[in-house]
Amino acid sequence: MAQLDNTQKQINTAVELGRKNQSILPKVQAWCSHLKLADVSGGMVAAMYRIPLSVNISCPHASGGYESMQLESMARDFIIENCENCSFHSPTTAINFGYDVFQELNAFRERERQEELQAADAKKQLKESIKKLLDQQKTVAEIPEVSILKLIESLEVIGDQKETAEKLNEASLLQPLFFTDIALDVLATYFTDKNISAECLQVASNVLLATNKYPESCIRKAIEVIKDGDQFDRASVILKHFVNAETIQNYKSTINSLFGRLRYERFPGEPFGEKEYPNAEVFFVELLKSHEQFLLDFFTDQLLINDKSHRINTVDLLENLVAVNPEFGLKLLPTLIKTLELEDDQYMTSADKVTCFLIAKVVIAIPNPAYKALEAEKVKLSLGGKVAHYSIYDKLLKDKHFIINNPEITEHIISDLLKTGLDKSNDEVIRDEAIDALYYAKENLADLGINYFSQILSAFRQLVEERSAFKWYVKEIETKKVSTFNPLAGKNAMDVHHLELKLNSYREHIKACLIEIIKTNQPVYIPQIFDILFPLDTKNNEYIKKEFISLIRSSCTDPLLLSRFIPKLYNYLFDPDDKTIRVQAIRFLDHLVSSVPQVITSTLHDVVEIFLGDDDPEIRGETVGVLESMIEAAGENPSRQQIHNALKALADRTIFVHKKALPICHDLAPHLDETTRMAFYLELNAILPHYESKHEFDTCLQIVNCMLAIAGKVIKLVEFTVKQYIIRFCDVDDLHAARDFLHVLNRIKSDFSQYRTEWFKSALSYLKRSEPDRYNPSFDPRVDIFEEIYSYTYEEIVQNESPLFETARQIASRSPHDAVNFLFILSHFELHGLCINLCNQILETVPATKSTQSLLEFVSRIKQYSAIESQIPAGRIEVSVIQKLENETKKTN
Repeated sequence: MAQLDNTQKQINTAVELGRKNQSILPKVQAWCSHLKLADVSGGMVAAMYRIPLSVNISCPHASGGYESMQLESMARDFIIENCENCSFHSPTTAINFGYDVFQELNAFRERERQEELQAADAKKQLKESIKKLLDQQKTVAEIPEVSILKLIESLEVIGDQKETAEKLNEASLLQPLFFTDIALDVLATYFTDKNISAECLQVASNVLLATNKYPESCIRKAIEVIKDGDQFDRASVILKHFVNAETIQNYKSTINSLFGRLRYERFPGEPFGEKEYPNAEVFFVELLKSHEQFLLDFFTDQLLINDKSHRINTVDLLENLVAVNPEFGLKLLPTLIKTLELEDDQYMTSADKVTCFLIAKVVIAIPNPAYKALEAEKVKLSLGGKVAHYSIYDKLLKDKHFIINNPEITEHIISDLLKTGLDKSNDEVIRDEAIDALYYAKENLADLGINYFSQILSAFRQLVEERSAFKWYVKEIETKKVSTFNPLAGKNAMDVHHLELKLNSYREHIKACLIEIIKTNQPVYIPQIFDILFPLDTKNNEYIKKEFISLIRSSCTDPLLLSRFIPKLYNYLFDPDDKTIRVQAIRFLDHLVSSVPQVITSTLHDVVEIFLGDDDPEIRGETVGVLESMIEAAGENPSRQQIHNALKALADRTIFVHKKALPICHDLAPHLDETTRMAFYLELNAILPHYESKHEFDTCLQIVNCMLAIAGKVIKLVEFTVKQYIIRFCDVDDLHAARDFLHVLNRIKSDFSQYRTEWFKSALSYLKRSEPDRYNPSFDPRVDIFEEIYSYTYEEIVQNESPLFETARQIASRSPHDAVNFLFILSHFELHGLCINLCNQILETVPATKSTQSLLEFVSRIKQYSAIESQIPAGRIEVSVIQKLENETKKTN
């Protein structure tokens, strides 16, 4: 949790940088009178604090200038690149920024020179050692030291370095005692050689491990690699040999450098996969075993550095150490909790998140002492720190093994979360975190069962009552007669809406926890909920009753258990005090019918019929849902009363009611006699014009499908539906609706062939008015229509060739590319004359440009093909005819 506003953090960083620039500006200017420094800062921060946030540096005797916010590093680079041995140099003071730069540069060069001399001296000694051994008149094969020295000497040969290093590695495993001090000195010079650094470090590690040698050259070069080299992880193995109780403080800065090279945080664009530093991690594990207090002090300092990335890297390394020694994590626990006060943000990885994961692991490993420490530190935290702290509970409750084996801690956590989440005086972010922790652990809470059911049920009721009171306060505000104790007084509409969303979220989260628990033992829990529900009166507890009915409906899947409450449920159905409760009871009844078909009795039929005549349209509409479930449960045997009630619902002129009755038509269609079939059809026919007048074509489509289902194989009803509605709807301006009805007509023509011509005409009309998706030209939603045209016979196409060609001609005038589909169709059905005419129209009207080149070439080929095909009298054609046609095509182009 960020304890400091991120914008303020950026401002503070910029101010600190600007003040640093300001402090060194005079010293940089003093380097040379020719140096030009210009403040080129922009923005509000630079203006408010009057600091140079961006500086330009140049010189008339230099090749170019630099500009940066980092004056110190920019000035250093500029001076080193441009000022060394400059004949125009004119310092204004003897001690200045450039003087310090060259002092550091010369010291660095001297160190490099000394290292080169040492390396050369080591190689010279190597050659002398080889010569001395050979002068003893022994063969090379008899002297392993000579073999190893020869291999090390040959590391200078660039092309063979890898092969030589591999041989040395084998030798270091088989004959480590024959690696002399001079051999190790020379080998160390290659630690920084990028080509063979890894191999040489490995060889040295093998030798040191086997011989307990401590050559100064090896540790010196290994430290250099740890600070700047790519193979710092391998170099940590060398460092491990030199660290002991007497020397560890001497290597503190090197250990700090090694730690700083371990980067676990993932940044955008990086490849997936774990970031591993096996040797460095082993090094720190070994330190933990032998120098625990050193590491305790070390990590205490590292954790308190207020930098997100640094904290993530520290915690990720600590995970390895805590896995080896949880007690070490316990000792660091107060510091880890204190870091929750440091800055953080949610970009990529959260530092608080990884810290909380580590703390949870410590508590899981050492439950009682760690949890006591956790609780002791919690009271010291700020609001942001406490929010992060509550996410630790979330991680603990998700560990099933932990909660089962630590019931006292678990009970304390759940009680704390419930208390925190239900306390309206707590800050919203605290309540969010507490209730979220319960919600995300709901599957594990279900395993705890009865121990926590009463607590969570009580919490649910409290939240329901809080939401009920909130609704009352909202209604009071709407009346503009606000009482002095109304907590919503003075809040704007957005604030009120936000509070409502939060209350709904809290209630739904706790409800989800209850549902998971109830499902584990419904016979025990469901009666307890009914014991709360049935005594409630609607007048004072309408919202609470509704929520508890909803809870039972969502959680109870036991049909026999549900059926026991049918008699009491009927009392709710006839509740005179509140319509909302009746609606909830009807929905619950629908759930019962779907789950327990045995509840469909004559009493239920009577109840449905009564409520289909209720004055309230919502009651009638919800009752249709129950009726639909009853008919689905009846399957092949719907009763006459169910059919009668369905017809009654369809005849209802309230939109909510008869729309809910439409799906029932499909279920009942196969079971209707001639009289009821006609009655259903007439009711559908009566409501359709209303939706047509409103251009609600989705509903029109639904009704038409119902009409066709009811009509079945009755030809007169099908004909009426097609002629009266479908053909007309295929021509509406709404192309999506027209396409849907075209599909309906296509389906009908498969059973009633007399409508094939009607479909063809409607399809052409649709194609005239439509075109491919302009945003995705490769996608053509009309593909299925073109494919259906190909299924027609030659005779059928010839009968309709005039409207087909007229459609193609119009489309070619509007979109020549789109007309290609018709060229294929005309060619497929061997209407070559029409195909040539359409090609001519395209070739004459489309200008020859680079963008149309491929289209025109394609059309020319189609024309050529059709011309050839039209000239074949009986299966043969003279070559001269083909040549003539090709010439004519070229002239046309």
